[in-house]
Parts: sequence; structure tokens; C-alpha cells
Amino acid sequence: MLLSLIMASCDRKKELIPSYLHITKFSFTTNFATQGAATSDISDVQVYANSQYMGTYELPVTIPIPLSGLTYLQLVPGIKENGSPNSRIPYVPYITYTDTIILAETRVDTVRPNTTYKPNAFFPLIEDFEDQSVSFAKSGNSNTIDSVKIITVGNPELFMPGVNSKFTGFIEMNGTNFPEIFEITSLNSYLLPNRGTDVFIELDYKTNTFVQIGIYAEKPTIYEQIPLYVLYPTDTYKKIYINLKVEVSDFDAGVKSKIFFGIYHNDVNLQPRVYLDNIKLVYLN
Repeated sequence: MLLSLIMASCDRKKELIPSYLHITKFSFTTNFATQGAATSDISDVQVYANSQYMGTYELPVTIPIPLSGLTYLQLVPGIKENGSPNSRIPYVPYITYTDTIILAETRVDTVRPNTTYKPNAFFPLIEDFEDQSVSFAKSGNSNTIDSVKIITVGNPELFMPGVNSKFTGFIEMNGTNFPEIFEITSLNSYLLPNRGTDVFIELDYKTNTFVQIGIYAEKPTIYEQIPLYVLYPTDTYKKIYINLKVEVSDFDAGVKSKIFFGIYHNDVNLQPRVYLDNIKLVYLN
């Protein structure tokens, strides 16, 4: 009896010898004409091996896989929802990377996943400033003469690696009549799905001041301002994914929305400078 238990224990230990998988960062491509620039911040991956959930990990990562031999992999790209490290979710507009590989116990195999937008990803708004026009205008809340300018990406500080971009949106506030309020809203209003669908604003930004992002809901009896997220100062370009699902799910049928960006300036020692690029509104149809 004792011998049988020892042999069974040895068998279990042998079964637990894992294979290893090293997963690099995702590469990301787009059809520029219909999906805009290929900027992304895919921070995480959900791993499935032979349809078994292996966990969610920050990239790049090396993980044990309790399987060997021919293995079907599904790698789901994930993001920090609303920029929060505490809200890591699969990004539903991106396709899942799949591959079939042969794993071997103790061996480390490397996978270099790639992704793009799903065929049914819908973009009511893509603003990359490349056509020298602007999809936003100052709102009635602004009390400054400043506006969104389009500038060339000639300065190395404005260069985003891997992005074929020549222009970016630029806001510079030069007034001294404090406090100053600068606000722009999208020219168009958008009828967004209100049935619990993920609806995202994507953008790249670089700023030396705080920038409020939100939506205006065009309700029958009120034009309601709904703040969503505050961009914090950053010396380098960052990518953000802002989910509107909670806010728009409460809208009645037919209620449209406009996107807004706002700056409150009350610091004599600061000249606000904000760069915005590759602004997208995206959800699955």
C-alpha cells in the first residue's frame, strides 16, 4: 500500500512538469484609411491553452503551461481601462491572436503575438489632423481666444515611434485673465449604443497640465455635461482608452453625445501646452 502511494505521488509530480511560454508585447497594425493610425498600449494578455484559461499577465511575460505537445493558443490583448492599473480588461475591438505550437516540458517557447481591429469595429470619429481639418470647435464655456492648432510633427519630442503621422493637434494658452477656461467639443453628435456595449474613446496625448475629457448628452430637457476622465501631465506621449459604457447605458433611446476636452487655467507660472492626436470613437457593431 505504501509503495503504491509513493508511486502515485511520483506520477503526479511527473505530470506537473510544465512547459514554458514567453510572450512578447503585441505588435499592432491598422488599415490607416478606415481605422486610423496604429497606436496602442496593449499592456496585458489573457492566455488560453487548449481552451483552458491560464491567467492574465502583464507583458512581456514568461509563464508555465501545464501542457506539452500540440497546443492551441489564444492570446487576448488587454488594456488598462480608463488608464487604471486596477482595471485590466480585454480590449474587445482588438482581435484575439491564435497559434498552434508544440510545447515541450521545461522548454521555453517564444510567441510574438500581433493584432488589429476586428472587422466589425465601427469608428464614428477618427481625428488624426492629417487632412488639415479639425473635428472640434470651441464651446460656449470657453473664455479664451485660444483654439486647436495643427502643427507638424518635426520636433523629436512629438515623434511617436512606428506611427506614420505628420501632424498633431496642439493647444497653447497664452492669456493672463485668470481663471481661464478652454473647452472644445466635437462638431458632430453621435448616437451611441446604450445596451451595455463597450464604447471607447482612444487618443494619444502629451500635456503639461490637467485636461478634462467627457461627453455632452443632448437630452430632451437638458444639455448635460458628463466628466469622464482627467489626463495628467506627461512629458512623453501616452495612449489612453476611456470606456463610456456606464454613462451611455443610462441614456434613453435617441440621445446623442458630443465629446469634449476642457482645461482650467489659474496658474500664472504655467503656460498650458497640450498635444492631442489619433482621437477615435470606437465600438463593435
